[in-house]
Amino acid sequence: MRKDSMGHDLDFLAKQYANISLIAIYGMGKLGNELKNILIQMQFENRYSVVYVDQNYKKEKDIKSPEWLLKYGDNNTLVVLAIANDDIRNRFSMILLKKGFSKNNICDINEFYNIILPI
Repeated sequence: MRKDSMGHDLDFLAKQYANISLIAIYGMGKLGNELKNILIQMQFENRYSVVYVDQNYKKEKDIKSPEWLLKYGDNNTLVVLAIANDDIRNRFSMILLKKGFSKNNICDINEFYNIILPI
């Protein structure tokens, strides 16, 4: 039996994320900085606007505060949680949901690497 959608298995995800114009990487520890370096090497910022968000935003000028994300993030924002601690990641995810973000607009770093980035 031949599969008709061969090579198009992720098309529904591509449609889901087609309106994303801003990628917000939350967490600029080891995981966030590794992702930042990968995105720079891929020239990812040529396609999307990328912002980096961390609670320690005062230490670096290019880092936005979590409050900035809650104020300016919208349905066209994909928040990538680059946080190793499950409790903190889950807590911040719940805050985002309470502030009106959709589950489709929040992912952890592994989901971003394995599913979203290849699209």
